[in-house]
Amino acid sequence: MLREMFRTKNEMTMAISGTGSAGMEAAVVNVIEPGDSMLVCINGVFGDRMADVAQRTGANVTKVERPWAKFFPPPT
Repeated sequence: MLREMFRTKNEMTMAISGTGSAGMEAAVVNVIEPGDSMLVCINGVFGDRMADVAQRTGANVTKVERPWAKFFPPPT
């Protein structure tokens, strides 16, 4: 019934029990391939974690850092 709930016909739809970090890692490793470029905005521990995951997948990571809890202004 997950496919119905998420309105998808993808037969590979499945629930995976885990933390938000596990979900973030699953998303990164399934989208980023070795050699891909990835921009990671870091303003806390989760940004650091995402950069680490991306680097472990072989991505060329560019980090943009701000102090904890400070937002990133939109590009002009």
